[in-house]
This record gives sequence, C-alpha cells and structure tokens, in this order.
Amino acid sequence: MNHQLSRYLLLSLSLSLAFCPMEAQQIGIHGGLSLPDLRGATQEQQTVLSRQDTYYGIFLSFKVKNLLTLQADLNYCGEGGISAGIQQVYGNSLKNFPPADTLYANYDSHTILHYLEVPIVARLTWGNHVKYFLEGGIFTGYLVDARQVNSGKGGLFEDPEGRDPAVLKPGETPFSPGVLNSNSNIYTRINSVNFGLTGGGGMSYESGRSQLILDLRISEGMEGIYRDQGQYGKYKTGNVTVSFGYAFMIRK
Repeated sequence: MNHQLSRYLLLSLSLSLAFCPMEAQQIGIHGGLSLPDLRGATQEQQTVLSRQDTYYGIFLSFKVKNLLTLQADLNYCGEGGISAGIQQVYGNSLKNFPPADTLYANYDSHTILHYLEVPIVARLTWGNHVKYFLEGGIFTGYLVDARQVNSGKGGLFEDPEGRDPAVLKPGETPFSPGVLNSNSNIYTRINSVNFGLTGGGGMSYESGRSQLILDLRISEGMEGIYRDQGQYGKYKTGNVTVSFGYAFMIRK
C-alpha cells in the first residue's frame, strides 16, 4: 500500500470523524512501554531482536452505539529493532579497508525510529464499573527521527555464516571491530510514512466521570521502512505496546 493511499485513508477517516453526528464522549492521556521490532523478507533478515522504547499520547473517544466506540489517538511511539550477530556490512562502514562486493562482520546494529502516529480504532466494550474491551483499526505514522547505532564485536568474513575470514593482502590495513562503531542519523534512508494495522484489548475501571485504562495493543506496519530496499533490505516495523491511561468523560 503506497503513501498516497495511506494518506487518503487517514484523511477520509479524519473527515468522517469531523463531520459525522457523533460527539466526543471521552478525552484522555496514556503512556507506557513500546516493544518494537523489525521483520525482514529473507531468512537472514529474520534475526532481528526487539528493543524497548517509550510510548505516550492523547486520545478522543466517540460513542457509536451502546457497546461500540471509535477512538482516535495522537501518539509519540518508538519503533525499530536490533540486528545482532554476523551480518552484511553496508555503506562506508569499513574505513581504510579495501572495497569488496560483499563482506560480513560480527556486530550489533540498533535501528532507532520514532514516529508521530495516528491510530483510529473501533472498540467493543462490555461490563459495569470494571469493563473489558477488544479493539482494531489502522494507523499512520510520520517519521520524527531515525538513528542507527552500531557496535563491532568480532571479525570480518566473506560469507554470512562466518566460516571464511576475509584475507588481507600485503600492505592492507588490518580490520578492527572498533571500525564498525558508529552513531548515525539515517533519517534520509527511511520512508517518511509508515502505514499498518493495529489491534488489541484491555480493561478499565470507571468511577464517576473518571476512568483508568490498561491497554495492550499490537501494530504491524505494511510498508518497507527503507527508501532503498535493494541496499538495506526489505524490513517492516511494528510493535507491542502496553499503556496505562486516564480518561475523563465529557458526556455520558
């Protein structure tokens, strides 16, 4: 799904919220933990670990029917992942080392992405003072910043399994793992928009016009994050978020 379509869908839903006869029922804030990861298209790219980041935002809830509400969020959310072990060396990582078609090294690569996300979810709720809910919908994320932090751990190889060490020729500079240590701004490598599906569930406790909310949500990006997927791989990003929130009931 391309960026124009994602913007069109988000705009359509936003206009629907703006002009439909529904009135906002609740306004609230929430925050918690984001556990993002990266998913690659090949077996080699599957060895990406999750990391931890922050997640917080504001939301409005609109009543549709007795048990059904529509919620729109504006969240600041961490995405990305950690690629560990023997992997391909990209770009100008090998300073003072002769170029090669393909080389691999043992290092950790932290891809740290932050998005301003706008999820819109339908929520089915049941219960009395203690309520339970299931939710599902879509989200669009707009990239705020992107960094890649690398740290070298071992040798340089000519194969992805690490069986064939790269052989130096006379006069060439020996490879050192520290050469791979870097902290780079990769904003221009990343697509500015991430679009996907989100869903989850949780519970809440209501007292008067106040409500405390525990929400578990899973989001899956539908687009590759890199502009040049041929060079950097066909990775998609998503996350699991756990948040605690407070909502104030504007009207019952």
